[in-house]
Amino acid sequence: RELEILKRLGPLLGRAAASAAVADVLVPVLGVKRLDEQAATEVLHAFAAVAPRPDLGKDDQETIASMKQSAAKHAVALAPLFGRLRTRGARRALCNAFGAIGAWDHGACQASLVLSRLHSESKESIDGIDYEKRLDAYDSL
Repeated sequence: RELEILKRLGPLLGRAAASAAVADVLVPVLGVKRLDEQAATEVLHAFAAVAPRPDLGKDDQETIASMKQSAAKHAVALAPLFGRLRTRGARRALCNAFGAIGAWDHGACQASLVLSRLHSESKESIDGIDYEKRLDAYDSL
């Protein structure tokens, strides 16, 4: 229930200090080995909702440097989850979290684009997988 509240409040937190602090608290929760996939999915959704977004022209150099440093730490912490999470929903949430990190980290942004294509889904496919986009992503690697 608390994660649902965070997801709804995320866009209202603003950027910088408040949302970054909440995101920093959520990342260690994902490192718990006994965390089941549904819980991880909810935490990842909450992370993506509260992760701070750049405000071009209004962020000072100190804020930008701090956010870039946090984004790099978050990317390092979340990357191993791609080897651990198995369900489509959890992996989709992880791709969205990487997209949120990519707002501050160019490498994570590039990775999130490829990761999203590697996890593409299609409602028109029998098994729900968009093989065309996935194969295109493999070709780009």
